[in-house]
Amino acid sequence: MMKFKYLSLLLSGALMACNTPHLQDVEVHYAGELRKMMHQNDISAKVDLDTLRGMGRLYAIGALDSLKGEILVENGTPYVSVVQNGGVSVLNDFNYQATLLVYTIVEAWGRHNLPDTVETMKDLEYYLSGLAKKEGLRSPFPFRLEGKATAAEYHVIQPLAVSKATHDEHRKAGYQGVLENEKVYITGFYSTGHHGIFTHHNSNLHMHVRNEKADEMGHVDALRLDKDVKLFIPVSL
Repeated sequence: MMKFKYLSLLLSGALMACNTPHLQDVEVHYAGELRKMMHQNDISAKVDLDTLRGMGRLYAIGALDSLKGEILVENGTPYVSVVQNGGVSVLNDFNYQATLLVYTIVEAWGRHNLPDTVETMKDLEYYLSGLAKKEGLRSPFPFRLEGKATAAEYHVIQPLAVSKATHDEHRKAGYQGVLENEKVYITGFYSTGHHGIFTHHNSNLHMHVRNEKADEMGHVDALRLDKDVKLFIPVSL
């Protein structure tokens, strides 16, 4: 009962603040599967990023083949993060291959003022679930966040010597970073039907984050949002 009351409060504030046309379903595509990566060590290339070059409204997130790094594409601009010399390097290049990629084309985004009560990843998951039900938005769908984060914890994956490892082992073996008290740009996908494919079994979210300078980027592990964060959802033109 408390959960539904919580969702109702979140939605009432957000929908009153919404200044967009009707939300719109878009086609979400994917290549590769998380469960095959983790349980069968299938980390081979599934898609060549260069084949997506020139798609100006492309949004994508994923992992490089052999788990060599993370992928983010915003409005056709690629950001590829790899671990080098104990730190992260972010490269703007399509000359890579992905073992996992979730991607879509979004012609137009509508902006919502995210309620200040939405702070964590779990808050965001509940909020997006309620918004989708209210607006008839089908899962899966992409979303974006822009605004200040008190803390956005992320990792950049890198290869392990062992042939099989859990997601947590892969995460801990990679670079661990945190963006604190700064503006962040997050691209994510929400889905209730892709557990083990492009979301993990205990979450409906998969998100990648970058900072304003775009010299840090990775897979979001934990989130604490500040106030006045903007949420973007696909809308009809």
